[in-house]
Amino acid sequence: MSMHEQSTDSTIVLAIEAQQVKALDVLYDRYSRLVYSTAIQNINNVEEAEEGSLDPLRLRSGFQQKLQRIQTL
Repeated sequence: MSMHEQSTDSTIVLAIEAQQVKALDVLYDRYSRLVYSTAIQNINNVEEAEEGSLDPLRLRSGFQQKLQRIQTL
């Protein structure tokens, strides 16, 4: 399954479940600005909003590392 920006959210989630790292990149790219802007509007603290919007990026990084370890087994 090929991931691209026109993929539906459902397709992307299925690809993530199938451990396709690119799908997580597409999902992050699609929603990172929304997450940040929502955080900044509700928190009113730039530092905390940036930190909160980076959490999914950290999750993505951890997912990629785990997937790479599994693939080397």
